[in-house]
Amino acid sequence: MTLTAWMGYREASNGLHETVSQKLEQDARDSAKFVRNWFSYRFMDINSQAENQRNADFLTSLKKEYEVSHSSLAEFTKSERWKALVKANQKDLISFSRQYDYIHDLFLIDLDGNILFTIGNGEDLGSNLFSGRHASTRFASSARKTLNNHQTIFSDLGTYALPNNDITGFISAPILNVQGRVIGLFAIQIQLDRISQLIHNNVNNKSLVHYMVGSDGRLRTPLIQTNKGGVLKRQINSEQFKLWQHEHVNNNDINDDESEISFNYTGPNGREVIGVHQTVRLPGINWVLISEINSDEALAPAHRLKNIVLIIFLITSIVVAGLAIFLARRITHPITQLVEASKAIAAGRTDQQVVVKENNEIGILADAFNHMNSARLEQELVMEQSSLEIQEALIDLEEQRFALDQHAIVAITDVTGTIHFVNDKFTEITGYSRQELLEKNHRILNSGHHEKYFFKMMYHTISSGKVWNGEVCNKSKNGNLYWVDTTIVPFLDEDGEPESYIAIRTDITERKLAENELKKKEHSLALAQQMAHMGSWELDIKTNELTWSNEAYRIFDVDQIKTNASYDILMNVVHPDDRAMVKESYENSIKNQESYNIEHRLLMNDGIIKYVNERCETTYDKQGNAVLSTGTILDVTDRKHAEFALLEAKEAAESATQQKSEFLANMSHEIRTPMNGIIGMSGLLLDTKLTSKQRSYANATMSSADALLTIINDILDFSKIEAGKMELEELPFDLQLLTEDVSELMALKCREKNIGILLRYKPDTKRFVIGDPGRVRQILLNLLSNAVKFTQQGNILLTVESIPEKQVNSHIAEFKISVKDSGIGIAQENLSHVFNKFDQEDSSTTRKYGGTGLGLAICQQLCSLMNGDIKVESQKGIGSTFSFTIKLTINPEPSEELLTIKNFDHLKGLKILIVDDCATARMIFEEQVSTLEMREVVSTTCGKMAINALQQGIRNNDPFDIAIIDYKMPGMDGEELVIEISKKNYSLTASSCLSRRSQEKRTVEIYNL
Repeated sequence: MTLTAWMGYREASNGLHETVSQKLEQDARDSAKFVRNWFSYRFMDINSQAENQRNADFLTSLKKEYEVSHSSLAEFTKSERWKALVKANQKDLISFSRQYDYIHDLFLIDLDGNILFTIGNGEDLGSNLFSGRHASTRFASSARKTLNNHQTIFSDLGTYALPNNDITGFISAPILNVQGRVIGLFAIQIQLDRISQLIHNNVNNKSLVHYMVGSDGRLRTPLIQTNKGGVLKRQINSEQFKLWQHEHVNNNDINDDESEISFNYTGPNGREVIGVHQTVRLPGINWVLISEINSDEALAPAHRLKNIVLIIFLITSIVVAGLAIFLARRITHPITQLVEASKAIAAGRTDQQVVVKENNEIGILADAFNHMNSARLEQELVMEQSSLEIQEALIDLEEQRFALDQHAIVAITDVTGTIHFVNDKFTEITGYSRQELLEKNHRILNSGHHEKYFFKMMYHTISSGKVWNGEVCNKSKNGNLYWVDTTIVPFLDEDGEPESYIAIRTDITERKLAENELKKKEHSLALAQQMAHMGSWELDIKTNELTWSNEAYRIFDVDQIKTNASYDILMNVVHPDDRAMVKESYENSIKNQESYNIEHRLLMNDGIIKYVNERCETTYDKQGNAVLSTGTILDVTDRKHAEFALLEAKEAAESATQQKSEFLANMSHEIRTPMNGIIGMSGLLLDTKLTSKQRSYANATMSSADALLTIINDILDFSKIEAGKMELEELPFDLQLLTEDVSELMALKCREKNIGILLRYKPDTKRFVIGDPGRVRQILLNLLSNAVKFTQQGNILLTVESIPEKQVNSHIAEFKISVKDSGIGIAQENLSHVFNKFDQEDSSTTRKYGGTGLGLAICQQLCSLMNGDIKVESQKGIGSTFSFTIKLTINPEPSEELLTIKNFDHLKGLKILIVDDCATARMIFEEQVSTLEMREVVSTTCGKMAINALQQGIRNNDPFDIAIIDYKMPGMDGEELVIEISKKNYSLTASSCLSRRSQEKRTVEIYNL
């Protein structure tokens, strides 16, 4: 009973301790997770601000104005120009600072450390962070790291002179301009109180504390929330901190996320506590969260139970002592008899019997002793018989081992690969003696032929207790390679775990040499076929087994690894119009026992048509039955295309002659309007032989007539709108295809001015709609023409997206389409009247760029007719963004098949590299591939970075599968990058952003895609 009570106390004490520990560990994990999550959201907050182009523009403006002011930094930040810039741009930053209570101040700092803007407007505004009074602070150190590493970093807590030497911390993030260059940093100041609240909010026990300690051993948060005096001053040297420092600071092998276990130790205040730690790593710092509770408070119920158990123990001891004295005398005599009998048996007198008359437990024990003695005698006889059988089994086993040694190569190793046994055949094939092999690791025979992955999979199989079989190439002592067919069998212990391995091998070196020789010949044949663009095939007619050469797979555009050759696959590749002819040609050749030579077409999955010349011969047996058909297939696509091009050129020349005749005939009989007459006659005049001066006059006439015709059309359209006679059509059309066509049309004008045009059709945006495609095209052409007209360098971005929150119903959707340029921009005071008819920004715009001033007014009216609106955002000298909304009916039955994510299932799990110096283009590509479930998307800005990324992927055994490459980039352009990739024999699919067919053909020739 006493033992039970004591065990109950121990169990209760241990259980209570375990419960307290688990609760403490859970609280510590939750608090650490809360801190990490809180900081993670703060990093997301600051990154969103740092990536906000308005903040980048604000910092750029401040930096530019400071440089041109030729005044000191302090004077500039007090100037009227600085105040004007701040007033115009600080609204969003003030709103952001008021939105979050953790923000004490916000900073905009340039690359030189100049503090150009703060929310608080303290004394640090207008100072230099790297050379001023704050140069030695942790804030300055983290800011340098942010600018050098382009990473968001937390500075750790430290004293900051402003406003009152408070303990505070800073998060800093790099600010990038539209070209992707770092132009400064965005910083947020956080007070100690907010960080302290994170870990004290959920504390219920009066002695439970959570506090942060830095890697230097100093407090980062107070032990008690109301007492902050020890922060950054008090040194923590508890066993818990030393354990964390040993595991996570001095030892890099331990994972920060590994579960920590609580234990008892003396806390910072000298009392015994139960504590546990959790590592809190943030970019730039390394903290530990220590959670502690007083041991006396936690285990108080167990201590009370201990006192109760002691009282029960004393009472029980008195009762047991009395009973023991009484029973000892009664039990001692029979037990003495058993002892004497046991000694006699041990001395060899096995005929002993113990006689006890009492009919109690001692009597039962005596009977059991007598029975045990009899059973032992019988067991000795059985053991003698078993010993003889074992001797015979050992003799048989030795004979079997001798037979095995004559034919197999045998070795036994432990689980680490150390050799403990080898037979004669093993030493014979390796050239090593037994003394050289025993106690050596099996890696002594590694030839280097196999990859590490090969041995990794082998070890995985045998370490899990399974038998492994495979072919292995080893190296003998003299350096010669030999091949063995190997079977490795694990010997398992009582727990089912391997304790040693036996390897049984057979020499297959001669067979492997023959196989290698055959492969070399097959490779030579495949290389010859590839050079000639000729594939071969073979059909075993009896088994219906079809085989293709590598070049045949390439010609048929079929994946050799994933697909086995078959008649059905072949017929699927043959053009539907030629399938009957191909089938009939083969059947006739079998029937007539003659070869055939035909030309037919192949239809590839991407719609490309190839032309091939196919020949076939069949072998027959003595009875005249077809046995084996062999054939060749020659890719003659280039030759056929040349023939077609020659034919098309001839037809085009004939058509041009005919069209010219018809045009002249029509123009001579039917001049519909004077304006069309002027344009027509000017065109005819330009087709004649003219002097340079005459051609200049004719071109001027044509341009003026075209401009006047555009003006007339604009005036007519506007007149129709104002008179209420403009009617919109209701036609089904593909909005994405329409925007693509318009973009391609405008790309010609963009190329003339050496500027780029980008189309961003956002994912999940509806495509098939019902509306007036002509008017939508008219709006787009007007806006894009203006963008091209007023943009001298940079890019034009056309963005199309649907607005789900404004969708009227399931049948009608609202679309937002915007055109953003990097042109001359519009002054703020002129934005209000850009949509007025016949208005332009000023008279100089009309003189320099031309135009009627009606285009935007017509666009506004057309948007209104389509239940939408149009607006503009612009900055002088930076560019403009025209955005309009329209409402269109969703087409429930599109006539075209819509590509879905399932159409791109073959891209799942692939790794893609995007190379483009334009940040907007990279963003569009990344957005488009984000829904394809690709393994990884990596973006680079130049060819050199792309080469480094490709090499890094190969070194990490994680190469890229696809590359999208811009053709025109600074430094190494797309063509040079493709040449460099082809030199290094990288295996990937490349897609280049090309503007001309000639460039596409040139890239294909370079990379041999």
